[in-house]
Amino acid sequence: MHREQLIERVWPGQFRTDDVVTKAVQELRRALAQTPDQLVIETIPRVGYWLRLPFAWIDDSRSDVHVASAEAPADSPTEPRAVDIAPQPPLSRSAEPAAPRRLPLLARC
Repeated sequence: MHREQLIERVWPGQFRTDDVVTKAVQELRRALAQTPDQLVIETIPRVGYWLRLPFAWIDDSRSDVHVASAEAPADSPTEPRAVDIAPQPPLSRSAEPAAPRRLPLLARC
């Protein structure tokens, strides 16, 4: 996924920099226990990221789950592996938004 697409889908209508995306991807890699020899999220230089795991589209109005897998490029050194996908409860967001940061204002008289 291109960085711009990722920013628009995760933070729609908000201004975000590449640093925010980089930090979020680092946290995802840590949460998914990524190791150097098992890439879960691969960085595509100057483009974006590639999720190298199967994923599921879940339709809330129906009980079925459609599973798709990430296609590996022909020159990929690793073989895809099976992963059990169990539905996860939706993430809840805090009811209180974070307080805005305030920076000191310096003025010269």
